[in-house]
Amino acid sequence: MIRLITILIFAGLNLIVSAQSCIPEYIGFYLQSQVDSFQINYPGCTEIEGDVYISGNDITNLEELQVLTSIGGELRIENTSSLVSLYGLNNISFIGKSLYIEDNDSLIDFLGLAGLIHINESLIILKNPSLSSLSGLNNLTTIGESINIGCSGYYWKGNPLLNNLSGLNSLSSIGNSLNVCWNHGLSDLSGIENLTNVENINISSNENLSNLNGLQGITNIDGYVTISWNDSLNSLYGLNNLITAGDLSLYRLLSLDTLIGLEKLSSVSNDLTISLNVSLKSIASLDSLSYIGGKLTMEQNYNLIDLAGLENLTEIGSDLDIRYNYALSSIAALSSVTSIGGDLIIHGTAVNSLVGLSGVTSINGNLLIRGNNITSLSGIENINASSINDLEISGESLLTDCSFPNICEYLSDPNGAVDIYRNGNTCNDPVQIAKNCGITLPCLPYGNYHFTFQSEVDSFQTNYPNCTDLNGDLFLHGGWGGGTGNFTNLDGLSVVTSIDGMLGISGAYILTNLSGIDNIDAASISDLYINYCPLLSDCEVQSICDYLANPTGNVYITDNAFGCNSLEEVQNACETVSFQEHDLEALIKVYPNPANQYLFLDNRSSHQIDKIIIYNTMGQIAYSQDYDGPTIHISELDQGIYILEIITDDVKSRLKFVVGD
Repeated sequence: MIRLITILIFAGLNLIVSAQSCIPEYIGFYLQSQVDSFQINYPGCTEIEGDVYISGNDITNLEELQVLTSIGGELRIENTSSLVSLYGLNNISFIGKSLYIEDNDSLIDFLGLAGLIHINESLIILKNPSLSSLSGLNNLTTIGESINIGCSGYYWKGNPLLNNLSGLNSLSSIGNSLNVCWNHGLSDLSGIENLTNVENINISSNENLSNLNGLQGITNIDGYVTISWNDSLNSLYGLNNLITAGDLSLYRLLSLDTLIGLEKLSSVSNDLTISLNVSLKSIASLDSLSYIGGKLTMEQNYNLIDLAGLENLTEIGSDLDIRYNYALSSIAALSSVTSIGGDLIIHGTAVNSLVGLSGVTSINGNLLIRGNNITSLSGIENINASSINDLEISGESLLTDCSFPNICEYLSDPNGAVDIYRNGNTCNDPVQIAKNCGITLPCLPYGNYHFTFQSEVDSFQTNYPNCTDLNGDLFLHGGWGGGTGNFTNLDGLSVVTSIDGMLGISGAYILTNLSGIDNIDAASISDLYINYCPLLSDCEVQSICDYLANPTGNVYITDNAFGCNSLEEVQNACETVSFQEHDLEALIKVYPNPANQYLFLDNRSSHQIDKIIIYNTMGQIAYSQDYDGPTIHISELDQGIYILEIITDDVKSRLKFVVGD
């Protein structure tokens, strides 16, 4: 009897030993000898509670770990060069945290993980150059968080020989994300056909991936679907059962010419982005789509001709942003859209009519129409003026029909900034439209002010009587986009004492100085741009100098004449020239102009002239000497424009003159 009891006790102890949990924190295997001695050092240890790290070039096999049945923490196998197989881990069925397989030069498959059923957190497979198959993961059914095969920020960590996802055939659920990136041997996603439950999908930068075959089990995605930077992807087949998505982004798919595969997609609860797909010609496969809860962004699809496929779309919850689709000539397919909950942007297309937007009665953001071939604003006339924030209509050289009731109502009481410029006659600025509307335009309460012709500067005080505080940006566009660049002076702006934004002067081809904007309070200027004004040499007016003494934003001063060709030149001029300068200019006369052999100075000021310097338009000194009389010999100067710098006892002044025949 005693012998029988003893036998039973020993049998019970053996059962306990056979399922013994151990190692509550972590264990690391960095040498083959550590693997080989595991069962000796940890007799009966089958369930490791903590983490397991396997790393090192000395490790060649894991056979002595076959007693393990589960790991409570993470299992990390990385930085090995001789490990070909994971055989030895084949009895592990459960991993409590994540499984990392990274930087294993010789590993070819996962046959050694045949017993694995569940990973509580993530499966991460990065940069295994010999890995050609996921075989061995065939019994894996669920992953608590994510699969990451090759994705690691902007860094290449793909598995270059992996050509499909076979081996994950039993996988049905991923708690969060499926991420597949930088696997250049991958031609499709076959192997995950049984996957039905996943929150997010990211398939990016797999340069030989031609289709999405393998995703057919996916019908609804609550999170995002991002398909991007897959240069060979020419079909979205695989998404052909997708009905709803949270966010859907198709970005920089260079070979994609249609959206075949999205025929069942009926709604996107957040954003739909279709951008930089340079071969895309048709989106007709979106003909089941009726609802977008967030933004619809269509950008830089250079060969897209129309939006056919969106005829059933009725609601866009946020922005409609269509820009830089240069071949896009029609938006008629948007005719069922009645509601836009954010900005409405049509920019940089070949669209000549907005009638496709006739059903839209309100937006809840900015209205921007810029750089298309629009001839009339017909199509947006039903948008309630009170639903528009900022209004921009610009770069529409064919547009002559702007005075619709809602635009008139908006201009009579703007809700935000107004940018109307570079359009056809009667639509070129707010004043023209207001006159056609029969309203008197007040000072714009939020700006902005654009000038493309000298006549607009000259008539500023008439067009905006008593307007001294501009409350927005001030731009002179000069020769850009319909302007003539014929600004000769800015005197019409002398009443302006403050703005509330950017001061920009560009393409004013014959403007020589900035007199006229002297009175602007420098503290009201945010950013300063002065460029592409080839005769502009005198920028050191009070407002500019005060701003440069304490700039509060970006400053770009380039491609002007010497004296105003860089920030440093203007700062130097501000430091050395007092604001008696313009009084001096009135008292020192230079003639004739144009000149040929001689230039004469008539000094009627109280200042003694000390030196004369002549610069060409490149800022190079063409002539320099101490002043010795009113006659300056210029016979050696080539024909052209020059700047004469007169240095007196306490003031410098620059005058422009021409050497001619």
